[in-house]
Amino acid sequence: MEGVKLLCVSLSIICLTVHPALGYEVSTANSVVRSQPGKSLELSCTYTADFDSPRIEWKRSDLQGSTTLIYYEKQVTEKFRERFEVYDKGMRITNAEPSDSGDYMCEVTAATGNGFNSVTIKVIIEVPPKVPQISVPTSVTNGGSAELSCTETHGYPKSKYKWFRNGIPIPVKSAGNSLFHNSSYILNIETGVLLFNPVTKSDVGEYYCEASNGVGPAMRSQAKKMDVYETNVGGIVAGVIIALLIIALIGIGIWFAYRKGYLPRKKDTKPPVSYHQPPEDTTDDADFKQKSSFVV
Repeated sequence: MEGVKLLCVSLSIICLTVHPALGYEVSTANSVVRSQPGKSLELSCTYTADFDSPRIEWKRSDLQGSTTLIYYEKQVTEKFRERFEVYDKGMRITNAEPSDSGDYMCEVTAATGNGFNSVTIKVIIEVPPKVPQISVPTSVTNGGSAELSCTETHGYPKSKYKWFRNGIPIPVKSAGNSLFHNSSYILNIETGVLLFNPVTKSDVGEYYCEASNGVGPAMRSQAKKMDVYETNVGGIVAGVIIALLIIALIGIGIWFAYRKGYLPRKKDTKPPVSYHQPPEDTTDDADFKQKSSFVV
């Protein structure tokens, strides 16, 4: 029989009838639906007549990857009840919000439980970008490295980035460009990071970036200047010598003040001398008179 397979267990006469899910088709009119905040959108979910009194479920996987039930056991769950409406072979979202972006799954299961299939619809609530924030070092050492960053998190889809130096667009690759052939850098348009390694004198200038996602105009950041300076080895050595001289002069000054008596000297500590009073003569007068009477 077409659409039916027999599965027999070895050394047994028992066979199971299996109805593959591929015989039950689920489809949608649009696999990607775009809208703007505040508007309504429709998601379609159609299925073949092979499903007899089907059970329908709607789920959403948001931008953070968390999956939530929207429609289950013939009713919209409490979290989505205010703006979501499920009808025969479709779902409507009113007053769309940026958080509604994500992947929506329509799952259809036959009442017998032998047929199951689903379709996924990507919903994009388009939000234009805001002014991006940039980080540019004010001064870097010639021959070192410098990382410039540009970020914008408001827009959706996610923004891509373009960098400028002194008002001139920086190409993704410097090769073949006469204005940037002396620069060694890596430009990532997805993350907005511009990394110079090594930095050269030609990299001095004012930098700004633009963020765009195809929704509304590109937004430009403020400009910040980056200077490149040479390492002053002589100045570093001179600074170390001066610091050592200052320490030596302080030591000589303390020694001189001590020799001249300007600083208190440490007092000698001798052990205390103990004096013992000789014992008093305890011989009483009676004994003395008695002894003296024998004296002739």
